[in-house]
Amino acid sequence: LLRLKNPWAHSGWNGRFSKEDAISWSNPNLRAEVGYNPCAHSQFDDGVFFIEWEDVCRYFTNLHFSWSPNLFSFRTTLHATWPSEVGADDDSFNIRDNPQYILTLSDNAVQKGATVWVLISRHVTKQEQEGADVSDFLTIHVHRSDRKKERISYPGGSSCVYTGAYTNSSHVLVRYDAIGSQDKFLSLVLSQYQKSHYLSYTLSCYCTAPFELGKPTKDPEHITEIKSQWTRQSAGGPPSSSTFGMNPMWAIQIPPEVLGSSQDGSFLQLSCTTTRSIAVNLMLVRVDRLGTRVRRLNNEPLIDTGDYRHSFVATNLRCVPSGSYTLVVSTYYPGQTGSFTIKVLSTSKIDVKAIA
Repeated sequence: LLRLKNPWAHSGWNGRFSKEDAISWSNPNLRAEVGYNPCAHSQFDDGVFFIEWEDVCRYFTNLHFSWSPNLFSFRTTLHATWPSEVGADDDSFNIRDNPQYILTLSDNAVQKGATVWVLISRHVTKQEQEGADVSDFLTIHVHRSDRKKERISYPGGSSCVYTGAYTNSSHVLVRYDAIGSQDKFLSLVLSQYQKSHYLSYTLSCYCTAPFELGKPTKDPEHITEIKSQWTRQSAGGPPSSSTFGMNPMWAIQIPPEVLGSSQDGSFLQLSCTTTRSIAVNLMLVRVDRLGTRVRRLNNEPLIDTGDYRHSFVATNLRCVPSGSYTLVVSTYYPGQTGSFTIKVLSTSKIDVKAIA
């Protein structure tokens, strides 16, 4: 027998062992043992009721267990929203724009191998309270980061130390045990399965040692967005292809700007989004003359997204010295057509012009 309370403080249970069930409460010894007088409680409605375990299993959808937050001396909580238009609808390839947080463990926490608990509580909608099906499946992934605290672009990979399981429960709980200095900076990445709705949530972090919770490094303020496509005439394929020089290209001029005691230029972050069927690469090559097409790679690109990846590629923030450059976007297979979007984020205003 369980004693429960409706959080709305009214409208209790009306089945067996409710205050209206005189037969189940006819035993005076039972009433005395649980300290309950159904006649007295029938005079008011505070939402408190008794119910058998069998009925709990039959009529309740979820059962949640909670702990006292006082068990953890170090904790923090924040509230946020995830608009439906932010991030990829399917983040199987791209998690860069998902909500992300940086959890920084203190040196003491790292040395002690602290335990971190991360709790995501999805705010329940009125429709869900009224019994509507829940189609929002949420989880959280944990990646190792570094002092740069940059955003994580790709799901999985060597940096991922915990891959969460998607659930439509209102709570997602993750435990992670730090094992060394490599866990000093941890990226917490929220993820939805086939995102379609606006989401509100509460993020709570608990730890056995001191820590800080913050946001990733802010992206550069200057954004250049390029929308284009590979056609039969411009889908030149990878650098190993004889038609590589046909690929879409853009001329970029990096102006002189003091970045430090001995450097000038700008910090750049590049990304390209295309369809799932296309594996893409993005590279920035230094050239002697602005507007020069890159026919073949004589030198290593200054920036390169690396192996061809389906749907999405991105780079970390890189320092690019002042000078003339050519930006090249290519597919793994020559002749593969499709549309794409390139984003060039920079700390200074730069000129980006298509090369005919």
